[in-house]
Amino acid sequence: MKTLVHVILLNIIIFSVATAKNIEVKLFNDPHAQALEIEKNLDFFIKEAQSGDKNAEYNVAGYYYFVPNNNRDIPKAVTMLHKLAGEGHAVSQYLLGMMYFSGENVQKDLQKGIKWLQKAAEQGIPEAQLYIGLLKFKGTGGIQQDVNQAITWLEKSANQGNIDAQINLATVYENANKFEEAVKWYLKAAEKGHVKAQIILGKAYYEGTGVSKNTKEAIKWFEKAAEQENLDAQMNLAIVYGNEKNYEEAAKWYLKAAEKGEVEAQVKLGKFYYEGIGVLKNINESIKWFEKAAEKNNSYAQYNLGIIHLENDNKLKSLEYMRQAAEKGHSEAEFIMGKFYFEGKVVSKDYNEAKRWFEKGVPKGFSPAQEALQIVNRVL
Repeated sequence: MKTLVHVILLNIIIFSVATAKNIEVKLFNDPHAQALEIEKNLDFFIKEAQSGDKNAEYNVAGYYYFVPNNNRDIPKAVTMLHKLAGEGHAVSQYLLGMMYFSGENVQKDLQKGIKWLQKAAEQGIPEAQLYIGLLKFKGTGGIQQDVNQAITWLEKSANQGNIDAQINLATVYENANKFEEAVKWYLKAAEKGHVKAQIILGKAYYEGTGVSKNTKEAIKWFEKAAEQENLDAQMNLAIVYGNEKNYEEAAKWYLKAAEKGEVEAQVKLGKFYYEGIGVLKNINESIKWFEKAAEKNNSYAQYNLGIIHLENDNKLKSLEYMRQAAEKGHSEAEFIMGKFYFEGKVVSKDYNEAKRWFEKGVPKGFSPAQEALQIVNRVL
């Protein structure tokens, strides 16, 4: 059972019952805290339940299920939920369905779970409609797969604003290559702040999938996700701004991603500082970011550190990083290692070792290595 969904439904019913009688009840996202709040007015809810108010009775059941003290009585709560579900109380049907489906505080029984979820779904509980839709889409839990029925139930839930249903519905349409329908539902979820939907929508607008290509709209949705500190969105923004040649904005978002440890962003930032792209040229900053990426075994960063240290006449450091990159198969680094041994400026001259490094580039079609190999073979 999803206790957060449980407490949300509990809060809706508490609010409707309490306000009808001018009873003030605070609402919490923690089900245990909510149970303690019910406890303050427990006599009221019990009295209302005894007078036939099913929602009040449900609140009492929720109290016994969640209260974090000696009054907690799960068997009593389950019995009450069974009674309410049998009398047609939709939320109780949903919760019983989830309990049987998960085996929480009852013996796991998929058929009973589906039975109660179906009843709740037919009464309009969006969470139940979502689960029935997913079960029909996957064909699990003893339910025969039926994509059309799955879409019907997912749409019922999605039209009530259930964000999980909207995302799943969008995914179903996307997998069926119905991109316009997919974008429609991703948009609804994105407008509610769903990060994954915002990123997908950004990509859709950037690539023109299901919508007309629109870079401004792509940036808008990527930014909404990036502002929620989503790494993928920050990287996408940096790439888009780079492609649009807005290098200052690209550097800004690469920095945010690099600070989260994203290797590709650290490499890009090292390059930007080395070449002065979107930022003031700063070799120390370039080294800093290349080193962070090199520590994670990124061969491109190791190669660039080798070049920077060679330019600054730090031969030992250059050799260290160049060898690391070359040993990972970086073609340019392999070629430079060959040159080091051929020229004898960084290491002792060794034509055989030079040949060994140049030979690595030949199967890759790396032309400088092929030309260098011909030269070293003439020497040998």
